[in-house]
Amino acid sequence: MSVAPQNGQLFTLRSANGLTVDVNSSQATAGNRIQGWKPNGSQAQSWVFWAKDNGSWLLETGLTHGTHGPGQAMVLDYNFSAGVTHLFTEHGDANQRWLFEDAGSGWYRIKSVRGNEGDRYLTAVGEGVALALRSPSWGDPGQRWELLPVGSRPQPQQPGGQGVRITLDAGQAPDLAGWLEAQKPVLETWFPKTVALIIGDAYAAPAEYRIVLDRSNTGVAYASGGMVSVNPDYVRRNPGDAGFLIHEQVHIIQQNRVVPGHFVEGVADWVRNYHFESGGLPFVRSSDKYTDAYKTTAYFLNHVATHYDGDIVRKLNVAGHDGSYDGDDQWWRARTGKTAQQLWDEIPKR
Repeated sequence: MSVAPQNGQLFTLRSANGLTVDVNSSQATAGNRIQGWKPNGSQAQSWVFWAKDNGSWLLETGLTHGTHGPGQAMVLDYNFSAGVTHLFTEHGDANQRWLFEDAGSGWYRIKSVRGNEGDRYLTAVGEGVALALRSPSWGDPGQRWELLPVGSRPQPQQPGGQGVRITLDAGQAPDLAGWLEAQKPVLETWFPKTVALIIGDAYAAPAEYRIVLDRSNTGVAYASGGMVSVNPDYVRRNPGDAGFLIHEQVHIIQQNRVVPGHFVEGVADWVRNYHFESGGLPFVRSSDKYTDAYKTTAYFLNHVATHYDGDIVRKLNVAGHDGSYDGDDQWWRARTGKTAQQLWDEIPKR
């Protein structure tokens, strides 16, 4: 389990997205990339903590353990001209010293002491990619770190981890009570998975909600507040469809404030089509628009997640919840270099 920093001790640093701080190819040479990599227990993933002034720490690679001192050891260095980390000879300046901020539950955020560029936090971006120094984004699992004493066995991380209490009401359709009970464990299993996909730890998902079989509902289903209303006649016609309940459960988790409706529905179908089920639309047509919502917008989201940013759906959902979404032009351009329409236009169509 994660522990507090200790002077002279060896630790492995692992992010909440499962990547460790790793010296590329175990080469202790100045300028070598320090990257995110899957845990392997090598010296390239062990770091000696040396206490410095004002509560900061210098992190020496285990590859040079025993040579601590200016001009000798190789340490975790903030290459501020590139905005990433690399290995460099110890000199102890601000860009080689790090502050460990308590993020709760044994997690830390690691901030560079150098403040010329504003607050910059160590961020695991992807496997084989240099660790970045980025502005704080507390919903980003790449900015949460745990310290594991070298030789300890990390506990496996579970996606999400938040449970939910689901109350069922089949009073208006007692013949479907058994069907509704059969869906409950599926929804309970997928609740934490969905939280991991579209929230991370950016905000708290509801602890409970209820599902009501409602004869006044003439559609399929809808979510409102902490309740999902289901049309019993739809269930009778489609008893094999559990995916629509996954879709509505996404809405319960979203708690959207500002994202347009096409993206609200698109996120819900993205979880349903590309994670719960085996896939979404096989293609889109020239007459389709990314604003069509549901499966079409889910197709758009999956395209962006595949070709630009694998975390884009979570970022979009969080922006909808915290109110930071600023439009289909600005928001998408800031994260992909293109507007939503430009991203849609590049998708092949039939």
